[in-house]
Amino acid sequence: MDVPVLIVGGGPVGLFLAAELRLAGVTPLMVERLAEPDRGKSDDDRGLTARTMQTLDLRGLGDPVRALTATALRRLAGLSEQTAGEDPGDLTELMAALGMADFKGDFAMLPFIDHDGELADLAPPLMVMQGEFERLLADRAAELGVEVRRGLDLVSIEDETTAIFADGARISADWLVGCDGGRSTVRRQAGFDFPGTDPSMLARTGVAAYDGELPLAPGMHRLPGGVLAVAPAPTPSMTIEFDPEPFDRDLPLTAEEFQASLRRISGHDFTVTAIDQPLRITDNARQSSTYRRGRVIIAGDAAHVHSPIGGQGLNLGLQDAANLGWKLALVARGLADPELLDTYTAERHPVGAQVLRDSRAESALIRTDPHTEALRGVLAETLDARAMLELSHGLRIRYGDDKTPLVGTFAAGTRLLDGRARYLGPDVEVVAPWADRVTVEAAHGEGVLIRPDGYVAWAGGDGLEAALRRWFGAPSAA
Repeated sequence: MDVPVLIVGGGPVGLFLAAELRLAGVTPLMVERLAEPDRGKSDDDRGLTARTMQTLDLRGLGDPVRALTATALRRLAGLSEQTAGEDPGDLTELMAALGMADFKGDFAMLPFIDHDGELADLAPPLMVMQGEFERLLADRAAELGVEVRRGLDLVSIEDETTAIFADGARISADWLVGCDGGRSTVRRQAGFDFPGTDPSMLARTGVAAYDGELPLAPGMHRLPGGVLAVAPAPTPSMTIEFDPEPFDRDLPLTAEEFQASLRRISGHDFTVTAIDQPLRITDNARQSSTYRRGRVIIAGDAAHVHSPIGGQGLNLGLQDAANLGWKLALVARGLADPELLDTYTAERHPVGAQVLRDSRAESALIRTDPHTEALRGVLAETLDARAMLELSHGLRIRYGDDKTPLVGTFAAGTRLLDGRARYLGPDVEVVAPWADRVTVEAAHGEGVLIRPDGYVAWAGGDGLEAALRRWFGAPSAA
């Protein structure tokens, strides 16, 4: 069968991209290797940054996500579930109940605490359980009519965009998008490079069952041998060791391996009798030099991987999808030239590179040797908390190098529920030929043209028609 866009990978990035395409007038087909959703993600927490929440607010998803956050925080705080998820306004109360009222985030486990209110305008990262967040995005995609076919395991690509699956099925598409994770088959089969750095740290996590009393107090410990966080079940425990020996990623993490790591770091005789939800995590950091090769495109972890410390991965992928969706839809519908898709790499690659840089810096600062501990002490006294938080929240992202102050910045507070671009200002007759792609609202004063992803494409002065042609293709015939 032939489809306009085939998305490989049914995680949050693929689901959000599918919904964006559908809003923009293209009906994609999504395929997912797993026959059923991964239930192990239910208790896997993820942080959502301020820019990601602004992006979700564009599409009316912000409040449902805040409700998920309220529910998760109530569980952590041990509060009643009576109103969990019903009142996002309770988030401040819930943060206070957890002793996090003034917590704004951290960098390499150096916390930013707003004791004097100078950072009151910066919201802390919102935590969601990945399974719940994924279900919310899946419901939205289903509401929009996106078809998801499960149990299809991609094994190869032929003729650039014909996907071949393990069961022999073949699906041809005009455009193929890999949202299939850090081990992306799409990336490998399509010939994308993936340069980067090998792991300098190895974290092991899981819900461990211990024999007898814990020899260390529950909580986080920085020790000469590494970092560990211990807690009785059902709270997860974690170890971090540096400069790890090579290991087989396909072998499961066992209770014995986790116990040995605990003992090496702590010097105490931990005895682990069982481990649930075991996981290894490294700071392997890689990024493809381009996100598009012909009619094949990659997004999310398929395009870049890095340490999960700092919680940037999900946010980076969702914003990839927001940047790509409307552009790919215009091209797939024949309304814009394929060159428009070059702006996807041009805009998103520098953002990914900055995240990899910051991730490597965090990995370096987490080390527990005397020199790093001294550096952490200096940084704790001198770090510009606002600058670091704005970076980590994506609030300093600006696309392009236009000298006009607003162009390339995010139009915070904008709601584009229909996924269309918006023009507000005079000279509506200039925009009228693009009315099938751009919502036109007459207004006095300087005009502004906002892209479907919330970023400003043009603001005042000359060049409105040129901006419309650049971002939205040729005008419609009269």
